[in-house]
Amino acid sequence: MDEPAQEDALLTRMRQNIYRVAAVAMMTVVCACAVADAPRNLLSVGYRCEDNTYLSAVHDRVTETATVNNAIVLKQVRTASGFGYEAPPYALRGKGDEITWTSGSAPPVRCAVVRG
Repeated sequence: MDEPAQEDALLTRMRQNIYRVAAVAMMTVVCACAVADAPRNLLSVGYRCEDNTYLSAVHDRVTETATVNNAIVLKQVRTASGFGYEAPPYALRGKGDEITWTSGSAPPVRCAVVRG
């Protein structure tokens, strides 16, 4: 690979990392166990991601939203199976104990529920 191509590849990886770090920096990173909150319409879930970050999501059955890391409110969307929430450029999709978190143009990150 020639030097300009190497620089382009490096810049692309740096941009992806910056987007991911910026998204995490915007959020309060909290690890919570999957437990039902006092009002039965809320479910708080903590996720550990493959890039070693933590996400917390509060799923609200009444408003059909999920609030990620106390900062990003996503609206529920229809899925063929599992669940999904979106508020571009963010998306949270999952089934069972696993999700995929998308933030901006960074590659999607897989995460799993943290059990207490």
